[in-house]
Amino acid sequence: MEHFALGHWLLVLAYLTSVVGCALGLACAVQARHAADPRRRVRWLVLAAISIGGVGIWLMHFVAMLGFSTPGMPVRYDIFRTVLSAVLSVTAVFAGLVVAAGRAK
Repeated sequence: MEHFALGHWLLVLAYLTSVVGCALGLACAVQARHAADPRRRVRWLVLAAISIGGVGIWLMHFVAMLGFSTPGMPVRYDIFRTVLSAVLSVTAVFAGLVVAAGRAK
C-alpha cells in the first residue's frame, strides 16, 4: 500500500483545498448572520455548507485519496456512495450552520 503514490504535492493540494473552502464558507456564514431577509440568510448558509462541507471537507479528502494506491490492485470508487458521502457532508455542515449562524444578532 502506497499512501503518497503521486507525491507529497497532492497532500499540499488537499490542504490548500481545505483552507480555501473553509475560509470561503466562513465568509458566507458571516454574510448569513447579517442578512435581513430569511431567504437570503438560507442562501448564504447553503453556500457556506457547500464551501465547507463540499470543498473544505469532502473534496479535500477526495483529493488526498487520489494519492492512495495499491500496487497490483485497482482502486475503484462507487459513484453512488461517493455522491452520497458528499451530500451527507454538505447536509451535516448545513445543519450545524443553521444552529450556529442562522440567527441574526
